[in-house]
Amino acid sequence: MIIQNQIRCLKCKDEPYSNSKNDLKECDCGAVAVDGGMDYLRRIGKPEDYREMSVTIPDGVANACNRAINDTIRDTEGKTVGVMSVVVRVLRDNGVKLKEMK
Repeated sequence: MIIQNQIRCLKCKDEPYSNSKNDLKECDCGAVAVDGGMDYLRRIGKPEDYREMSVTIPDGVANACNRAINDTIRDTEGKTVGVMSVVVRVLRDNGVKLKEMK
């Protein structure tokens, strides 16, 4: 699942992102563009002119996060307390590398 569809232009330093399908966004200088939102990752321009910034996770992990969020909200009567921690635990338990604070 695509969580964020974004690149960084190495020429102008702009960071265009695409919010939805067919949402083509160019960088400020026009050297590169991004498209597809959460449906697909499309890039326009030379690969050496941009750095990938997209965030993706496997569909199974995304589904596990959604179930955990729904269960947490239901169990807390709609309060969002604990939602972030349950998502972090699901990501960790599914092998997503998380950076520890030092």
